[in-house]
Amino acid sequence: MLIKNYTTPLLSQITNKAISTNFGSGGSLVTPVILARLIAILWRSLLILGGLAVILYMASGAMMWLTSSGDKAKVEEARNRITAAIIGMAILFSMFALINFIFPAIGFNILRPQVLNNI
Repeated sequence: MLIKNYTTPLLSQITNKAISTNFGSGGSLVTPVILARLIAILWRSLLILGGLAVILYMASGAMMWLTSSGDKAKVEEARNRITAAIIGMAILFSMFALINFIFPAIGFNILRPQVLNNI
C-alpha cells in the first residue's frame, strides 16, 4: 500500500507521444509519423529479405550446376537460375539507388520522413 501511493504519480507522468491518447473521441491510432516509420521499417526489411533470397537462389543455382554431372538440361536450368538471381540483384540495387540517392536529390526521402510536430 505504501509503495503504491509513491509509484502512482510517477507512472501517470509517463507518456508516449507516438500513440494518440484520445481513444474515445474518434482519434486515429495510426498517425502520419507512425505510418512513415512503418513504411521505412518495411522497406528495409524487404531489402534485407530480397538480398538473402538472391544469395540463396544463386547458391542453389551454383550447387545445381556443380551436381549436374554434365547433363545439359540441368546445366541449362542452373544457368537460368543464376541469371534470374543476377536480374533480381540488379532490381534490388536499382531500388536501393532510387530510394537512397535519387529521391533525396529531388527532395523526397521515404526512409527519413519529415517529423510532423509530434516528436
